[in-house]
Amino acid sequence: RFVPPGADPAVGSGAAGTDGADASGPSWPASVDGTVAERGNPASSVGGHGRVRAWARTLGRWRSTATRWASAPGALRTWALTLVLTVASAGLVAMGWSRSMVDRSVTVPELIGRSADDAAATLVQAGLRVDPHPLDAEGSAGDVLRLDPAPGSTVRPGRTVRLEYVRADEGGATQTVPSLTGRPLAEVGARLAEVGLRPGDVARVPARLPAGTVLAQRPAAEERAAPGGSVHLLVSDGPSPERTFLPDLGGMPVDEARRWARLAGLPADRIRVDAVTVPDAEPDQVVGMTPAAWHPFRLDGTTVRLLVADPRVDEEETTNDASGGARMLDLVGLSRDDALDALRSAGLQAQERRAVNAALPRGVVSHDPPPGAPVGGGPVRLLVNVHPVALPSPDPTVRIVTPSLRWMPYRFLIEPGIPAQTAVITARTADGEATQVLERDVAGGDVLEGAWPTLRPGPVTFELTLNGVPYADARINREVPEP
Repeated sequence: RFVPPGADPAVGSGAAGTDGADASGPSWPASVDGTVAERGNPASSVGGHGRVRAWARTLGRWRSTATRWASAPGALRTWALTLVLTVASAGLVAMGWSRSMVDRSVTVPELIGRSADDAAATLVQAGLRVDPHPLDAEGSAGDVLRLDPAPGSTVRPGRTVRLEYVRADEGGATQTVPSLTGRPLAEVGARLAEVGLRPGDVARVPARLPAGTVLAQRPAAEERAAPGGSVHLLVSDGPSPERTFLPDLGGMPVDEARRWARLAGLPADRIRVDAVTVPDAEPDQVVGMTPAAWHPFRLDGTTVRLLVADPRVDEEETTNDASGGARMLDLVGLSRDDALDALRSAGLQAQERRAVNAALPRGVVSHDPPPGAPVGGGPVRLLVNVHPVALPSPDPTVRIVTPSLRWMPYRFLIEPGIPAQTAVITARTADGEATQVLERDVAGGDVLEGAWPTLRPGPVTFELTLNGVPYADARINREVPEP
């Protein structure tokens, strides 16, 4: 307050108000005689008027503040009021948002049987994330099979829902394979054509069912196959024929050789004996046979041929016809060396051609000119069968490698401009096992890199998803040192 020169500071001044109070700050009421009343002692004032004057001074200060505020510029008043209202509104919104985030929940909808695309869109609209998993199962392609958490479950917003559905190459994109077992092979083609399939490989095995009857199929009945796919068949070749074999009859007397052929189950009318001239061979001794010794053959329809040395047969009579022309010897069934010796003895040349057929006996299987035909001036062309040489069995070695820890690197760049999202990196080994490596919030321009340890051999594929949607993947074959 202002005190005139020479005036008593304790005495009120008219310039400061009738009571001498300091307009710039609080003061205690003064008494009538100019002294200051004691704080908290109303008795020090005269008749209680001091308290009335104190309240009057307080009201005066409030009125002075209001007057100054009213005289302030309009823009300042507007700014101050806007600031107060903005702070108050922000507080209310924050309180409401916090309460809604705590109290809000989402119920997983019933989506079983719907298409995977529709189901995924519904889950995203409900505030959930989607983890798609295609499965090989029956049903229409893309149909939802199951959800985890199950439909009806109450979860928080942002929860990831595992969505399992029928793989695209299954279900509606395939055909049900009909049952073909027991059908004749002649009817199979038409039956498969009705469902858009076709016969595949046909294997035949002996069986008690009639020849041509389907014994088994692959794919099996009621399985599914792609349109135009093949169904492989196992077909009966009829009852297995009775088979037998002969020991080596070479060097035996012809009568003993006949007896062995009868013991093998051959009737007498299918044992043929042909006399041939073989130098230095004992009379009536078997010098060749067909089928070959120890070679199994079908008992029905097979004729055993025994070549017997007969020195009583004059070579001129066997190799020349009545007009004196040379006739071809019968060399079928002889070994290669025996056939060449017989041709040299007859003064004929040989031209040899070889065949490899394990189903036929070794030796001469045919020749040209045929047996008994006139011999021309050219060489005799022999077809000699040789059995394939058995390859030695391999001796594989197995080396068991102890698994070692490998660190596989990964690095992904989030393209600039992509808003904040949740990134998940999954590592998938060569045997198909998937492991989540990283989950964090990212935005455009971020780089996700690191190294993941594994004991499994082979390459590792890292897959990056943003908010559950595939974004990038990388197949890694190289290792890095342990970080």
